[in-house]
Amino acid sequence: MAPHRVSRAALRAGGLDEPMMSRSAAQACSGTPRTRIRCGMALSWTHRRALEVLAKAGPRGVTEALMLAHGFAADLLADLEIAGFAVVVTETVRTGGPTTKVERFRITDAGRGTLEG
Repeated sequence: MAPHRVSRAALRAGGLDEPMMSRSAAQACSGTPRTRIRCGMALSWTHRRALEVLAKAGPRGVTEALMLAHGFAADLLADLEIAGFAVVVTETVRTGGPTTKVERFRITDAGRGTLEG
């Protein structure tokens, strides 16, 4: 998921009233994506495929960049997190130079149960 951005005006004013969201994060929260997961609804094949990738990834999970490279949209990944089938863990990584934050998606027990059932 895209990180929240804060407007420059809010930073200058010293207040952090409301962070500005990226377009994909705003769409994921607004319920507008066609693939939105609803309670009791069967998963689409793309949701199921994303969960299978996460299940095979092991305990460290899969980076957001790799999930996007597999062809999964950011909205779909947000749907899995909102539904409780996946969780995002942010790690700080240093690769010889400056430190970088990496977001990894991991499957939850609810996500594993959905794949089994």
